[in-house]
Amino acid sequence: LMEYAIKGSSRGKLSLQDIYLAVEERYPIFKTSFGQNWRNSARHDISMDPRFKNVPRGPEEPGKGGLWMFDENA
Repeated sequence: LMEYAIKGSSRGKLSLQDIYLAVEERYPIFKTSFGQNWRNSARHDISMDPRFKNVPRGPEEPGKGGLWMFDENA
């Protein structure tokens, strides 16, 4: 689901918060039935999976924290 969220973005990278929002928008059950608990698992999984890369934000990308990209070749 996180891979689809990133691939579906216009820039090919998203903040963790934007990944959460994209998943909840596409699959409302994550918002209504699972509360915030699924986010902890998603955050852990994305940080442990070598296909997800955390990259620094560019000067034109304000905000806190890095952005996540998906690398199919990793």
